[in-house]
Amino acid sequence: MANLTRVPRNVAAVTETKPHMRVYHAGAELEAGMPCELQTDGSIIPMTADGVFVGVALGPAVVGEAVSVLWDGSIEGYNLSALAYGAPVYSSATAGAVADATSAGAKVIGVVLPLTDRPRTKVLYIQARPF
Repeated sequence: MANLTRVPRNVAAVTETKPHMRVYHAGAELEAGMPCELQTDGSIIPMTADGVFVGVALGPAVVGEAVSVLWDGSIEGYNLSALAYGAPVYSSATAGAVADATSAGAKVIGVVLPLTDRPRTKVLYIQARPF
């Protein structure tokens, strides 16, 4: 299992699909592209492998600050070049990271899909259960 490289300044929702977002308050410091889990107080923190996945932070946030989270749609900003189209992407044992293979307690948080541009750019399609 390896964690995928992400470039926070390149993380963005892809508008080729209709992205679905929700706003949460950060319960810990967040960076763009971090998968997030829900806390009992309603705030979100960087996700660990077995957390309740609510989506991916679209921007940075400090504790108490509001942050948009993509819970259904495509997102760019990860190095997906080594993964095939259709490959699942998992939560990682490393808080706030995504991995290319499963580990104990890990959950599938997305799948690699192509855009319709000529090079078929790889993006990560995220789908969290918002309930």
